[in-house]
Amino acid sequence: MLKRSTLAGLATVLLSSTSILAADLAAPAPVPVAPPAEPCKATLLGPAYSGVIKANPNPSCFSAGPLGDLYVGGAITGYGYTQSNPFASFSTPAAPNDRDRAARFDFSNVQGIIQKPEGAFQFYIQAGGYSIPQLGFPTLGTFTQTDLLFGPVPVAYGKIQINDEWSVQG
Repeated sequence: MLKRSTLAGLATVLLSSTSILAADLAAPAPVPVAPPAEPCKATLLGPAYSGVIKANPNPSCFSAGPLGDLYVGGAITGYGYTQSNPFASFSTPAAPNDRDRAARFDFSNVQGIIQKPEGAFQFYIQAGGYSIPQLGFPTLGTFTQTDLLFGPVPVAYGKIQINDEWSVQG
């Protein structure tokens, strides 16, 4: 009987000492929580710039709900010229009423860009009108050149980002 009470007393002392020991231990350090990602701070897919032209460091962005953040941009540029010897006889069957002129003021770019550069599904769309004037050739209007060259959506692609190392783009 003495052994049983001695064992019970010893068990009581040991169990109470672990609670005392636990009280003396420092609380575990809280797990650091990563700050939430700031909206609209992704690296843009394009357009690529070089030389003196730099990409906008703070592009326009809006949240599109489940689609995520969409970045919107664009460019509007123009040109004008006058010449003494236009190609009067030049005409193309695709644009019979648009001929080279002695003078012209026109857009060289009227482009809109929308892109989603992050997440599992990413895309880039550039659409609008453009003109590519060349020295020594007839210059047609912006919308005529847009129709004759690459169309109103010259660049568009989508990308499925499988993981950090694999993606499928088309």
